[in-house]
Amino acid sequence: MNGIFSFTPDGMPLLGESQAVGGFWVAEAIWVTHSAGVARQMAEWVMNGAPTVDLELCDINRFDTYACSPVYYKQRSIEEYEEVYSIHHPFMQRKVSRNMRVSPFYMRQQELKAYFNEKAGWEQPQWYEANYPLISTYEKKMVIRKGWSAEYWSPIIEAEQLHTRQYAAIYDTTAAKKRLEIKGEGALQFLQKLTTGNIDITVGQSIRTCMLHERGGIKDQITVIRKNISTFLIVCTGAVEASWIQKHVPQDGQVVFQDVTSGTCSIALIGPKATGVMKSVVQRSDLSSTWLQGQAKTLFIENSSVLALRDSYGEWRAGS
Repeated sequence: MNGIFSFTPDGMPLLGESQAVGGFWVAEAIWVTHSAGVARQMAEWVMNGAPTVDLELCDINRFDTYACSPVYYKQRSIEEYEEVYSIHHPFMQRKVSRNMRVSPFYMRQQELKAYFNEKAGWEQPQWYEANYPLISTYEKKMVIRKGWSAEYWSPIIEAEQLHTRQYAAIYDTTAAKKRLEIKGEGALQFLQKLTTGNIDITVGQSIRTCMLHERGGIKDQITVIRKNISTFLIVCTGAVEASWIQKHVPQDGQVVFQDVTSGTCSIALIGPKATGVMKSVVQRSDLSSTWLQGQAKTLFIENSSVLALRDSYGEWRAGS
């Protein structure tokens, strides 16, 4: 017997204040077994500004614009309804509403026979079948999974990370974070108030800092890159954090908020040989010895202009 229930694309409730309509609070798609707990947390959220339980996975603002498409959420919600009582492996992937968002590297990844997971609508490679020969190189150092733990997994993953530790590898990190641009006369003052760090850094510098919610807990750790005097690039965890930042943007017109995630991509070059790879694709003057950790530069790789960040030892990140 099938009952009438509300199902969301990820099976979690919709809780919190709507970003689209200020002051409109939602508590939807809740099972009766959770009702009393949800009522308590919602009351705390409305009265105190934040619940005592971390409800990020239930936040109504966790879905990006793509997820508002009826084609997307109807197919996903039906799939969730049909499989709600099935045994779910933690790494099991959705079958419907795929290929919603792909990075510029998607065709090349397909050529390398990538196995994709979906994250925030993006197709994200987990391993490449083209790297299968690496298994024989590193099999003595690998921990091979068996049975349940080996589902939706490949030993190629182990081989790829071992190879990265010795040489260098490129990882498509487009799906990993949200990328926001904050600019305007009041941008610095806004970010100084929003975060726990000193955002008045030099142009071309980056800083990792925290945002705190109304109860003093950590909302998110973000990376801030100062592109010029009044423009900052913010890298945050996801849609919930991005909507929280947007919620606090002052309405006086001195701060402009723009979500640039869909119009940008991001790759990470990681490993002890990473600097050598960078030297082979950019002008030597761009890789001077004064380029320290945490600094970002706009440079050209072939004909593409990228913002490159020296993030940590042996790691470079580039976005365009």
